Amino acid sequence: HGGPSGIGSSSGGGAAGGSAHSGGTVSAKAAGAAKPLSSANNSDEDLKRSEAFFGISPVRFVDDVYNCASMYIKQATDQMEGAMLDDEDTRGYHDEVKEGVGRASSTLYAALDKNIDKFELYIVRNIFKVPEHLDLDTGSTLQLAGASTHTQEEEDALDQTLDTLRSRLQQAGYVNSAMTNRMQELVAQLA
Repeated sequence: HGGPSGIGSSSGGGAAGGSAHSGGTVSAKAAGAAKPLSSANNSDEDLKRSEAFFGISPVRFVDDVYNCASMYIKQATDQMEGAMLDDEDTRGYHDEVKEGVGRASSTLYAALDKNIDKFELYIVRNIFKVPEHLDLDTGSTLQLAGASTHTQEEEDALDQTLDTLRSRLQQAGYVNSAMTNRMQELVAQLA
């Protein structure tokens, strides 16, 4: 879509009078006011880490969202225009219907362009951000840097210890409940 990053692949289908994102071009507004994502605390390395971790480029994801939303706008305005031209009350206003639908389409595309840029910045900074301490060089299994691996026997022993502690905690809860009830009985007798 070519949002604020200027690094996305531009595609999408705008209607006449719609978005300048269609046809592989970036709107003048987006190109003029664009700040590269790399200058907004997001380096190419961050984007590569995100792509390695999630299996999809964050910019490509935003482009796909933009293309889907753009397609929905186009379909909706085409259906609205068709319904209005088929309706007997508005059939005689062909030029006005086309003009009104064109304006509605332009308004929807302008809102999409404005908000997709915000969406891209948000998800790249907050959703697709891979923490630095996450080691992505471990091959097929992702591990926290510095995390040790344990044998199955060690894990089984740890599970057994946890089960024992849970059982003790449950028993202590029963004893505590019984003591609380007994204390309330004694307070009631004294009163």
